[in-house]
Amino acid sequence: MRDPNDPIDKRLGETFLQCVTGAKPLQFSADKLFAKWFQDQGKPYFFLFRKNLSRTNIQFAELVSLIRLHTNQNNVGHPKADLQFVMVSEFLGGIQRVVDDLLKSKPSKSVLCDAFLDLYSALRHTILIQVLHGSCSVYLPPHMTLDMLKVCQEAGYIHSCGRSVYSCDLNCASDTDFKRTLSSYLDKISNGTPVFFVVYSHEDFSRHDRDYASELRGGLDDVKIYAEKYFIGNKPLVRVLQELKEENDKTVFIAQPGPYTQHKEQRETTELVPGKSIMLIIDRAVSNHRGHPSDQQILICYDQEFKNQSPLPIFEENKPAWIAHTTIPHTLAAAMVNITRPIWPRDAVQLYDPFSGTGTIALEALKFHNVQINCNDASPLAKTLLFDNLEFFAKPIDDLEQIGKDLKALEEPDCNEYDVPPLRKIPPSPYRTAMSIFNELPSADDDGNNEWFDIPEKIAEKLNKQSFAVRFRFYIALRTKLRHAAAFDRKAAWLNSYREEVKTLRFQTKRLISLRRATKVGGILTEGTYSQGCTINPKLFLSRNKVHDRIKFTNGDAAVNRPPLVDLVITDPPYGFNNEIGTVQLAKLLTRTLDVVLSRMKPLAQLVIAVPDYSHSGRRIPLFATRVWVTIQVIALAELQGFETVVPARIAPGLNNILEPPFYWTSEKALTRSILHFQFRKKKDPR
Repeated sequence: MRDPNDPIDKRLGETFLQCVTGAKPLQFSADKLFAKWFQDQGKPYFFLFRKNLSRTNIQFAELVSLIRLHTNQNNVGHPKADLQFVMVSEFLGGIQRVVDDLLKSKPSKSVLCDAFLDLYSALRHTILIQVLHGSCSVYLPPHMTLDMLKVCQEAGYIHSCGRSVYSCDLNCASDTDFKRTLSSYLDKISNGTPVFFVVYSHEDFSRHDRDYASELRGGLDDVKIYAEKYFIGNKPLVRVLQELKEENDKTVFIAQPGPYTQHKEQRETTELVPGKSIMLIIDRAVSNHRGHPSDQQILICYDQEFKNQSPLPIFEENKPAWIAHTTIPHTLAAAMVNITRPIWPRDAVQLYDPFSGTGTIALEALKFHNVQINCNDASPLAKTLLFDNLEFFAKPIDDLEQIGKDLKALEEPDCNEYDVPPLRKIPPSPYRTAMSIFNELPSADDDGNNEWFDIPEKIAEKLNKQSFAVRFRFYIALRTKLRHAAAFDRKAAWLNSYREEVKTLRFQTKRLISLRRATKVGGILTEGTYSQGCTINPKLFLSRNKVHDRIKFTNGDAAVNRPPLVDLVITDPPYGFNNEIGTVQLAKLLTRTLDVVLSRMKPLAQLVIAVPDYSHSGRRIPLFATRVWVTIQVIALAELQGFETVVPARIAPGLNNILEPPFYWTSEKALTRSILHFQFRKKKDPR
């Protein structure tokens, strides 16, 4: 029963009555209710993603999971309930039809309001979302609050976020409405001090950000505006912005045209509201064709308050300790962890990755203090790879700067590290030591496959005895071999290719150093040009000795090794791209590993697994390793282990159930993966 004295219902009732007009007959506007309840009184947020739907759709499920975790419902007198998410368009259409149906009986305003509240009280846990190609708007009702900092800090795919200020179909936008909305918002937040306003334009950014081209493709590049070509209504955008500046000279400072690299200086030489900027971008609506936007353009202004500055995506698939092309990226690994978190147990969480590789899943899981991480891998070098990556990210700034200097020296044509020592009593350089071990690796197989080879145990033993500096150079040599195989036989070409890899790693290390230098406030906030950045405290990447308390590693066959009882399995298994395993052996490995992990799951558990969908390069993927067959296998093996798969009873927004698994992830050159997410519950004995 609805409590007539409930303060939330009373407030909603007053708002509802403001949206009912006329006398006979009464008329209701769902658009007004949305504007008053969710925008004016509620909290509209905006989240911009690193990658858009052309690359993946898991970013939306990750965002929803983090909102579930970090939203305070403030429901006085009501138990905390699972949040439901509904598309704005679905909500508006549904509420309008519901009230129109109620109006058919010609009730009075008070009777209509009571009937609406009786129906809507069940929807008090509903959050509205607007999904676009590369971003998402989120609308919370007035009684909910969101910890936006934690959402941004813990995410893999969120680039930046803040309050949503303006959002409109470009073809319907009015310069008057645009300026009025912006002026009203500026008056609220400026306190007489101008706010930095930035047009994310091709003219000011695209000509100067190509060092980050691979990060921007399939994401931020697609939300840039052609400032000199766009119109709002019948006026050029440039003219509208000039008018905005003239009408709000004390509350807004519009970034001057020119390279975006000058924006930091503009901020430092002008008194502005600290820690935020209003960003103007363009995004597109979602189409019915997966990965492709519609032609509808949405003009967006948002108050950027936080930018995700996690150090791990800087290196993405290129961590210092590296042995394979198709390693899982950190953004995806973080999202795979985050979508499981709303149903983690309250105490310690046991996580298992049977194919841990270089430790991508483990590194992302380290962000959460209550997770015990169990890793397994068959490679004799896997444990060293994991701990070398941990050591790199835990290094203090001085050590990182020394690594940067060493890498810069390796770029020089006259670098003496490449020279053979003229006398035996002079020890060889780290590069020569690394190369002497590297040259013992097996050559390409009979098919000329240079994409992968297993590290023999004797070579792994040699590397384990070497310094980090030697192994660091070995990893660079290995990626040079795999990425520039044709250059290996020609010394000059080899050194050029090696230096190319060194240059990439040095640039990434330089970015990590800059991030560390900017870090403040407990190691989680950084000073940025446009807003505060949120990052990972480097203390999370513990020393080799201490990290054993959180990471337990076993070396061997995942189909044989049995982990402790686990709450969660997250993994990216082999499927024939990164190894020379035969199809029969691979089929047995996958089936037996799934059987082992399911046998070690607690009564309530989850499995997230990345499997190949199709190859972009012509490589054959075994059918048994793909989405449909793995799903059939998992469900069948779970039944044999006494589990049932659980599907939560939640509202699934439209747009092809974008928030529901399986999710997809597409690389530029190699393949498309499906991300499967299973929830299991132990069956009760019917006796």
